[in-house]
Amino acid sequence: MQQAAWMSGYQHATNFATAFRRRYGCSPGELRDASLTASRHCA
Repeated sequence: MQQAAWMSGYQHATNFATAFRRRYGCSPGELRDASLTASRHCA
């Protein structure tokens, strides 16, 4: 997540995660986990 934060212009991953949660309603990790779970159910 640090790299995503840096590439998005944030110096700290926590600031990126806070902005992400405000925008999308979940943390980057929660989105990642949901994506992994969904992809396991696709054949």
